[in-house]
Amino acid sequence: PRRAVRTTAIYTTLGIGAVAASHVLQLQVLSPVQYLFLIGVATLLTVGPATWTLLAAAGEIVQQRAAREALAAEKDELLLGKDRFVASISHELRTPLTSVVGLAHSLSNPEEHFGEQERVELMALLVRESEEVAAIVEDLLVAARAQSGQLALSVETLPLAPQVESVIAAAGIDAIELELEPVVVLGDPIRVRQVVRNLVSNAARYGGPNVS
Repeated sequence: PRRAVRTTAIYTTLGIGAVAASHVLQLQVLSPVQYLFLIGVATLLTVGPATWTLLAAAGEIVQQRAAREALAAEKDELLLGKDRFVASISHELRTPLTSVVGLAHSLSNPEEHFGEQERVELMALLVRESEEVAAIVEDLLVAARAQSGQLALSVETLPLAPQVESVIAAAGIDAIELELEPVVVLGDPIRVRQVVRNLVSNAARYGGPNVS
């Protein structure tokens, strides 16, 4: 808009100057018809570029307004997504964190009398729940790095079956029946194990009594 006003002022000044010059010339050498023709040409040369500049500025204003509205809508969507994300993560963290805190209090309470086998089992459960919390936090960090474009991948050829076996062994899940084929994939071993871990944990948690 500022450029349009400046350009319009320049053309208007030139037009006024042309009219004034034509008026002087009309008093001296020009006939009335020539004078009117010169006025028309000066007016056309003034109004035409000025109008085009104003229309271009108006188009830019409309585009900028549309861009601002799109950014505002995207911001609202991001905020809504963030709220959903935080709510989901809070739900995911609540169960393992509650278990970790409860187990830690029980094991550290001198008034609790556990047998050796029971203590070992509780410690193993505490370790698994702590690893579950760590895995969720790692998922959060990976999601944040991926969203910001800073997630580094080290892609290599790796057999998939050992990755699945290592994840299930580390998770201590015995209720999943494995039927593994010698599949070779291209991927980052850490991220592949992360994906498999999420699939396995979801299957063990929600898949019912028979999971394969």
